[in-house]
Amino acid sequence: MKTPNSYMKIPNDCRPNREFKVISLYEGTDIELPKRETYFSAGYDLRSAETVVVGAGETVLIPTGLKVLLPDDEFSYLSSFLFGW
Repeated sequence: MKTPNSYMKIPNDCRPNREFKVISLYEGTDIELPKRETYFSAGYDLRSAETVVVGAGETVLIPTGLKVLLPDDEFSYLSSFLFGW
């Protein structure tokens, strides 16, 4: 993870404790746990647990194979960003 510039002086322990775990159905697979790509990222990058093909106009559920443990005053929100250029 990239750390802030030295002038920012932000301690690593100021962020709430969050934990991602692989659910039992996907234990032993090569699922990547979500991570922040940079120190100041607002969210985590999440990948699918399986290859899924989504047809035009289709709505499908895509398994993550994960569960998340958050502090009591937080919630999880999942949003997709599809780039097709």
